[in-house]
Amino acid sequence: MLLVAPWDDGSHNEVQQINISYSTNVEHGAIASIQAIYNDAAGPVHGTTPPGFQTVTIPLQSEHIKKVSGYTGDSPLAPGFTVVRSLKFETDKQTYGPYGVQIGNQSINYEVKSGSRLVGFKGTSGILLHDIAVHIGGA
Repeated sequence: MLLVAPWDDGSHNEVQQINISYSTNVEHGAIASIQAIYNDAAGPVHGTTPPGFQTVTIPLQSEHIKKVSGYTGDSPLAPGFTVVRSLKFETDKQTYGPYGVQIGNQSINYEVKSGSRLVGFKGTSGILLHDIAVHIGGA
């Protein structure tokens, strides 16, 4: 039995760091976990880090996320489930990623409009990250 559960970090003042575990293997490529470190709290790790996956830390202390995009598709580890296969973060200074593999549907596309900012993440996860969404707040 595969457990997939919703999670929500809530809204914070700003995202200072993102930790992502992912694989770029074409057959098994996906986002396994994500953790956001906020200026007022560290969010928990959502998902797992299976063997063979790598982890990257994105430092955002002096940057603001302007866009989160990515691909979803069939789970390489759990047939019948949809997972996040790839994520990319664009800030006011540079682009991070894509992490994972760009296979499936480009169904993740959150853009932060001028005068707003990304203040948190939410989604669903199990062994892998199944879905991701964002909280947008005023500047």
